Amino acid sequence: MVSQIKQEVAGALDFIQTVYGFLGMTFTLKLSTKPESALGDPEVWETAERYMMEALNEFQEKTGHSWSLNPGDGAFYGPKIDVQVGDPSTGGAVTPPARTSR
Repeated sequence: MVSQIKQEVAGALDFIQTVYGFLGMTFTLKLSTKPESALGDPEVWETAERYMMEALNEFQEKTGHSWSLNPGDGAFYGPKIDVQVGDPSTGGAVTPPARTSR
């Protein structure tokens, strides 16, 4: 149900913070929003993005962990939060994922 998005995202963010914090790892958060190839009701997209932003903002207020917007990079079926984990062997530096072309 769309109304549960904020609560579920908040729980996932708390879990990520707990696990990576315990392991001493750093991470970045990016909210990827509606791409041009999106499917579904635009109103549902807007609601989902709003709830996800609210959860991210509340997480930031609670933990001080910032997040950024990644416009148009959501999945075709819905917005997503990209979590990039830092490499402890490089002092926690977060490196972008490798991309391959075909």
